[in-house]
Amino acid sequence: MTTELTITTERIDDFPLLLAVMLHLGLPDIFDHHLGRHGLHQGLSWGWIATIWLAHILTESNHRKQPVQAWVRQAKETIEKITGQHVRELDFTDDRLTLLLRRLSKPGTWHAIEKELGQSIIRVYELKPKQVRLDPTTVSGYHDGGAQGVKDAISLVVSQGKSPTWEAIRTILIEVGLQGTVDYAEDILAHAQQGGN
Repeated sequence: MTTELTITTERIDDFPLLLAVMLHLGLPDIFDHHLGRHGLHQGLSWGWIATIWLAHILTESNHRKQPVQAWVRQAKETIEKITGQHVRELDFTDDRLTLLLRRLSKPGTWHAIEKELGQSIIRVYELKPKQVRLDPTTVSGYHDGGAQGVKDAISLVVSQGKSPTWEAIRTILIEVGLQGTVDYAEDILAHAQQGGN
């Protein structure tokens, strides 16, 4: 008596971690709450489609709709194990993803999703610190400060012994000590950065 061994190979990269974080945030439920579901809709809900597609976008660095179906096909078993959902390739066709984008493109829907997501990831505390530490520094190097959008964060500075053409980012770490001392690893309050001048 011989038993046949079936081996399935899937390339997983970092998407299991991404999906786990999205599930921890409750992203599929948040999407479903605001996107609804048509009575004749079959397969995965909009929330699951959006979440899995977002994992694809972040893993592959590709926002196009066309390669999603093939990506889902090659990672189907892993996606099903992580999500607990039955995944069909038909849930990720260009047409289905276009319908999802249409629903997400409504400003009212998008703002409601952002608001609900923000309520679960942003926490505000009333702190009564005994000590606050500001730790500013400048990071310089050969950055492409001419790139669009980078000019605001990076500017030319003259530093000791360095070329005046070096570009830098000024950054500050704000820490708060609730017990009278600042514990670097546990009490970071905020981080901000600005141009180097």
